[in-house]
Amino acid sequence: MKPKKILFLILAIICCIAADCGKDNDKPTYYMPQDFKDYVMYPVGSYWIYEDSVSGDIDSIYLIMNEIKIFEPPHSDFLYERLEGYYYSFYLNKEFWGGTQLDVSIFEFRTWPGYGYYFNNSNIGYSIQDGKYLKYYDSLEINGKYYYNVKCILKYSSNIQYFWSKNIGLIKKEIPDSINWLLKSYYINN
Repeated sequence: MKPKKILFLILAIICCIAADCGKDNDKPTYYMPQDFKDYVMYPVGSYWIYEDSVSGDIDSIYLIMNEIKIFEPPHSDFLYERLEGYYYSFYLNKEFWGGTQLDVSIFEFRTWPGYGYYFNNSNIGYSIQDGKYLKYYDSLEINGKYYYNVKCILKYSSNIQYFWSKNIGLIKKEIPDSINWLLKSYYINN
């Protein structure tokens, strides 16, 4: 091969590699709003104790690990901030995963015993895929204690209502004609 052809081939390879290197930098990154984090993100060592209002069963949920990552879904043209955590349920006697995903440009949180979408206070009544923002409560009493800034989210597929209190987490899980888990006590490891 002639030196010009070799030089041209080397330059073409370098250009292809350089063009591919910046590919992820061009993708938009979606970050969880702080308002959403205030409802679902807590320090490791935090725990919540729930009591079933029907049977009296108790469940203690302990947060044993969590991490925030920038995640790239397969075959996507965007990145998003993702919360991943591991919890332990004494009632279920097992460890389980919980975290967030970006679902049609709205953040979703899934874990036992909680589930919810990010809705700001201006979109009460708004629904998306499997959830609807039913109601906002300035305060809500559960077991003789008041919780503030409470959002109620309905999960359509199970017809379960989840009540989230800002800076505390899930305070009530209402399953029609069945179990109603109510927050009995909690500890946020600040």
